[in-house]
Amino acid sequence: MKVKIATFEVRCPSPDGDSSDSHSLWLLVEKTDKETRPYKYYLSSLPQALSVKQVLNIVKMRWRIEMDYRDMKQHLGTDAYEGRMWDGLHNHLLVVMLLQVFIALHRGRFSPRSAPKMDLASV
Repeated sequence: MKVKIATFEVRCPSPDGDSSDSHSLWLLVEKTDKETRPYKYYLSSLPQALSVKQVLNIVKMRWRIEMDYRDMKQHLGTDAYEGRMWDGLHNHLLVVMLLQVFIALHRGRFSPRSAPKMDLASV
């Protein structure tokens, strides 16, 4: 899939209307080959000193964080805690997050794509 990126610097005025106190933002426009939604737009306040590739990597990292959060809620029980103490909630969330990190680190080891190929001639 081919992706084209265009970047623009957008100047936002301060809330009090002083144009000398404006700050700049990144506007990234991503064009893909998809028919349904060919354009994606991202607005970022990251420093202008970063390269486009660095900004795009940071912007795309959000999707991975959202998927990890969804997995923690659905599969690891982040939302299943029914205690009444903050210490218990913190302990529960800590264990769930450590388990999520463990799974993320070992995900490739148990992936079907990483399974060794069997040669039928040697069987």
